[in-house]
Amino acid sequence: MGAYFIAAGSKSRSRDTLEHPTELAVFEPLLTSDVLNRLRASFDDGESIYVWGAMEAGRSALEQVELGDYVVDVDGGDIVQVFEFAFAFEPSNVALQEALGWVGGSAKPFTHVFFLRRPSIPRSGHRDKSYFQHVFAFDRATWLSRSRYFDRETLAVAMARCDVDTLEDLLGIESRRLDADVSRKADRAPPEPTIDLRQAKRRVLRDEVRSDWQSARINLIGASTKLLELAARAMKKADGRFRDRDS
Repeated sequence: MGAYFIAAGSKSRSRDTLEHPTELAVFEPLLTSDVLNRLRASFDDGESIYVWGAMEAGRSALEQVELGDYVVDVDGGDIVQVFEFAFAFEPSNVALQEALGWVGGSAKPFTHVFFLRRPSIPRSGHRDKSYFQHVFAFDRATWLSRSRYFDRETLAVAMARCDVDTLEDLLGIESRRLDADVSRKADRAPPEPTIDLRQAKRRVLRDEVRSDWQSARINLIGASTKLLELAARAMKKADGRFRDRDS
């Protein structure tokens, strides 16, 4: 299971469809039969459907997202909500985007359409983007200039760093129930390996020790250089005194 962070700012054309659900009836005349069947299979009757548009530039991260992954909605410096990913497809025309209000001006149509479900509001303390800067040990606040995917290994290390046992605790949301789609996926595929927190914690500890050793090494070199400078100055002064005495 992974986590996909989307930089969906307040000016994003698909901001409104992230915050407000769209009824199934809107999609029915606009989608091909295969996409529509997939949509119906992915959502329970009456379940809210949320939609987001993405461009080709973020394809490398986008292609890693799988059924059941979390999608974290980031607006500026705020974590607005956390969705579950259902599926995505590449539209062949702009009819759907026009109906959703995504088309206008000189902006190019989105190349990918995401279907999301079950939004959760993170707990207090998990609603600031800077929190995740610490979680993933980024040096700069601009770590999410573009949407970004975090795989299982990266999340395991982050969980160990924050001393939490589940991805939900890391994201600050309630544990979700196992739905029918995820169950079906588990039936036809071998179970995913569990996240080895002990191994992840050892990795975090190893990184911390390496960082401390590097800092100590730099400090030791600095101190040795300073000591050599002081010794050279002392020897120079002593040599000057001897010369004055001999003269």
